[in-house]
Amino acid sequence: MGELLVEEQPLAPALLQLEGNPGAEWRNHSWPCNHEVVVPDGYTSAKDEAMHGILENPVFHGKMAYKYPFQLDPFQSVSITCLERNESMLVSAHTSEGKRAITEYAIAIDQMYKELSMVFDSVGLMTDDVTLPPEARCLWLVVFDVGWVVFDGIHCLDHPESGIVLEQSIIFLPPEIKMVFLSAPVSNATEFAEWICRLHKQPCHAVSTDFRSTPLEHYVFPVGGSEMHLIVDEDGQLREDNFVKLQDTFTKQNNRCSGENSSNSGIHFVGPSARLCSSEPLERPQL
Repeated sequence: MGELLVEEQPLAPALLQLEGNPGAEWRNHSWPCNHEVVVPDGYTSAKDEAMHGILENPVFHGKMAYKYPFQLDPFQSVSITCLERNESMLVSAHTSEGKRAITEYAIAIDQMYKELSMVFDSVGLMTDDVTLPPEARCLWLVVFDVGWVVFDGIHCLDHPESGIVLEQSIIFLPPEIKMVFLSAPVSNATEFAEWICRLHKQPCHAVSTDFRSTPLEHYVFPVGGSEMHLIVDEDGQLREDNFVKLQDTFTKQNNRCSGENSSNSGIHFVGPSARLCSSEPLERPQL
């Protein structure tokens, strides 16, 4: 069993269960970055603390291998520091928050190819399988010595089909290879990091943020209705007027369907958690 180095309490265990929308908090730009790390029993870090910080608080003070044209978010900075430490991690953040920027830092081969493309007019990439473009005057030859494997969408680990492939891919990786796991917000990032730590006998960081830069709106479309109704706006506020209109539409439909066996009555919720509701009277949602 690995040792958990955190100041907070570990999250409740569940099989990569997706967390809900933080609602109105998306406008708060002073969002936190949660970081935890799990290490094997008896593990002692040999990293230079002046350069990489400490396990519980990784901060990179060296020259970055790649300079981004934008200011990094807190969770991106912590994740890149973990890359510089050459330690595996799970990065949990909402869609469009910039998880891909972390993988760009890890792919040094792509960085070198881009740098050569900026210097020479005709640059190609040669691997065991393909050469692109074959007519290039300068070819960058790749000898595969895998250092990092990036798993995108690791929250699908509980999927009945693709989840098995993901799990086996993780299990059978050589222990010297480091991993980056990209995920939507999950409730048990620490538990997953503990599993990686036990499996590969190496530290695994869990970096997460609840910040969402893309606002969400929740709509409801009643079956048999003529329009969608905005029920929860981008600030997470209930739209009372639209909710009343929805109730009226739903009541009228129930009256038309009274005495008939209609299996299509109900309402469709259009939003992040789409579901089909029964034709029971609507109750005011608790927000």
